[in-house]
Amino acid sequence: MYGYTTSKRTYSAKVVYVGMTDRGIRLVIEFDNGRTMQVTNMDIGYFVFFTKEAAEAVMKGEQDG
Repeated sequence: MYGYTTSKRTYSAKVVYVGMTDRGIRLVIEFDNGRTMQVTNMDIGYFVFFTKEAAEAVMKGEQDG
């Protein structure tokens, strides 16, 4: 998985936990530096992506727009 922040940089991450809540799926991802972040299924495609290319395409689109 890949995530990005407002710094417009992609970060490699792996899923370390998947859980269900009353609002959907909750994932805990761990970045290469050891930090973790909780995301929901609503974040996939906005802040969390399955490929680096997908993350970069969205960042490029936001920078062009």
